[in-house]
Amino acid sequence: MLANYESLKVVKDKLKNLAIDDNYSSGPFQKQCQLNIIQCKNLPNNMRRPYIKLLYQSANGGRTDINTTQNASYENPVFNQRFQFDVHQDADSVVIQLIDSTIMGQKLETLISFNDLRNYMMDQTFEFKELWFEFRNPENTQVRIMFNYLFSRRMMLENEVMSWQNYLNEDCTDYANIEKFLEELQKPYREFLNWKGEREERIGMTFDEIQLEMQEKEKFKKRFNWFHKLEKNIVDKQVDDKTTKVMR
Repeated sequence: MLANYESLKVVKDKLKNLAIDDNYSSGPFQKQCQLNIIQCKNLPNNMRRPYIKLLYQSANGGRTDINTTQNASYENPVFNQRFQFDVHQDADSVVIQLIDSTIMGQKLETLISFNDLRNYMMDQTFEFKELWFEFRNPENTQVRIMFNYLFSRRMMLENEVMSWQNYLNEDCTDYANIEKFLEELQKPYREFLNWKGEREERIGMTFDEIQLEMQEKEKFKKRFNWFHKLEKNIVDKQVDDKTTKVMR
């Protein structure tokens, strides 16, 4: 918990010292997008050696290549490749093409705008920025992408603060649950201590004092064994006398 708090404090200090960037359009670096192409599922039956190709599409429709993944085998192929590239305008988009390297013209395509990615980044309901995007074909082919849209250093630090705050909240919840568990474990012992206190108050002696007195008595009996026998004989005689009177 302490380590998470220190990390949160460091990031908050960086954010505090950062010049305010109200429109997120300027800052220490140009806007960038990070896409991790993880895997695809529900591929068409005739797609055997698929790979992913990324293209940058400007708002006016012009396209430029970004990069491609390695070929993968059919049946839910896993790529796990990350790409990072500059973003010129939020109105632009990234085009994701799923292409079969063995069949000419075998291609699926989906398009994601950077405005949408920006909204996903700011949406707190998405704890992990990782989603399935559809190609909208009859087989419902989908691509799983982990993304990060860095549109200003200030926003990046704010997201980092949020992440560490979530870790810290989880630590606090775990700590509260542990305290509750310990409380339940101590409950029977606390009831015993309450009973012990009531008994000691009624007797006028603590249990430790009673135990010490019993130990002293045992020592006395061992040292003066004849006295113990005499005491026993007196008690036995008293019992016999009482028994005789009852019998009469």
